[in-house]
Amino acid sequence: MSKDIERLIKIQNVIDKSLYHLFIETDLESKYKWILFLNNPNLDYYLSTFNPAIMDSNVDSLDDLEEYLKKHSGFKNGMF
Repeated sequence: MSKDIERLIKIQNVIDKSLYHLFIETDLESKYKWILFLNNPNLDYYLSTFNPAIMDSNVDSLDDLEEYLKKHSGFKNGMF
């Protein structure tokens, strides 16, 4: 498992899921992609075009993801 995938799993484990949804797709070896969304309990809104991705691994780095989540209180109880 690559260091980046380990890091991504660590982020997934401490993200505040009441605020954010981090979609991850990986082969658990070297390939991965992720997309960060605002979490919304209203499924119709969550799945609509009114809830676009906040960040995407095609554009943003893991450093960018961590920085964003730290800046916007995205980690549970200040973890990470």
